[in-house]
Amino acid sequence: MKKIIFIPLTIIVGFVGYLAYSIVIDNTDHNVGLVKSYTDYESIESDAELVVRAHLDKNYTIVETPAKQAVREIKIKKIFKNETENSIEKGDTISLYEIIAFYDVQEKQYINIKKEEEINIKEGEYLLFLNSVEHDGKTYYVNNSKHHLYKWRGKNTFENVRSDMLETIEIENE
Repeated sequence: MKKIIFIPLTIIVGFVGYLAYSIVIDNTDHNVGLVKSYTDYESIESDAELVVRAHLDKNYTIVETPAKQAVREIKIKKIFKNETENSIEKGDTISLYEIIAFYDVQEKQYINIKKEEEINIKEGEYLLFLNSVEHDGKTYYVNNSKHHLYKWRGKNTFENVRSDMLETIEIENE
């Protein structure tokens, strides 16, 4: 009698667990839990040291360290905020570092954390929310969230091309 109840109960519990796992995995970006996301301009702006409109070239260089990074040279078109310790002016070029993979020592390979379409962006002008990191006397600029990259759509409008979080930003006096 106990076997008759135990076997169907085990199958039901296993099936419910599988469904719950499938729903969570299918509806979640592969690392969304590790990245900060924003719902309003004030929050994303306050978390950034440097807010700029810059020209991003589609070309980038891959740098392999313990992390694999895509490095782009970006040309500053307009500065909205600069709380870094560096003097940055319109027309300057700075390097933007994006971590795209981490090295797994056990597997002896890089594990991608960004999808190919997140790395290969269209050339153009973007609104960037950056932070600076100092290491070995060099300044590295990084995005404050992988879910927020805003392409300039003209006048004062920027559209998020990375996710549906905070889809549009409009800046007065752009």
